[in-house]
Amino acid sequence: MTVELWVPFDPMDSKINLILANQIAAITFVVPHMYRAFAVQGIVCTLIMYLCDQLDELQERIRSLVHSTDNESAMRVEFTQIIKKHVRLMRYSNTLTNIFKEFFLIQNLAVTIELCLNALMVIVVGREQKTLLANFIAFLLVALLNAYIFCYLGDQLIEKSEGVALAAYESAWTSWPSDLQRDLLTVIRAAQKPLKLSAGGMATMCIQTYSQSDLALAAYLYSDLRCMQKLLECSNAWSEVFLSLP
Repeated sequence: MTVELWVPFDPMDSKINLILANQIAAITFVVPHMYRAFAVQGIVCTLIMYLCDQLDELQERIRSLVHSTDNESAMRVEFTQIIKKHVRLMRYSNTLTNIFKEFFLIQNLAVTIELCLNALMVIVVGREQKTLLANFIAFLLVALLNAYIFCYLGDQLIEKSEGVALAAYESAWTSWPSDLQRDLLTVIRAAQKPLKLSAGGMATMCIQTYSQSDLALAAYLYSDLRCMQKLLECSNAWSEVFLSLP
């Protein structure tokens, strides 16, 4: 992306002027936009990581449950608290999805458009203009990394939420009373429906979605290359026809 900046001196007059112009551009444009982008993404990533950590802690508490005649009352209280926390985490995940589903949708659309445009510019620019080619490749890699971060966190949320059911199955439930076993079965059934991050209800933020986007990008690049090759062949054919005319 090209940024136009006016300064009251010639940046190409000397190295000092060039460094000063770059500093002014960084202070007025780059730094505020980066702070805003990193702040929003940092908040979203922190909330998702907090939810994953709480699910990990919930799994450890479930695995550590041991029933005996001496600690039956304490174990029942602990199991009740675990169930309440699991319900709170599911409600927290639903609230998080409802708040940020438009953010994830816009993020996915923006990244998809950015990937396609940068891929197109990489093909159009060619190898002669190395500076522009390096800039577009850098933007392409940043867009891929940005999409991967959210898809990775969404995949971790799915894995951690499904891990609650596995932790319940790995607990020492065979020695529990029948009423606690039925309650544990309810926890397993609830955990079998994983918690997900949705991009506007249209796509799930996970590694599978990321891989599908990469495949679509590869297909887009291949089709663009084929079109460019066909246009080049047609132009060469027409040039030969015109050159052969008397």
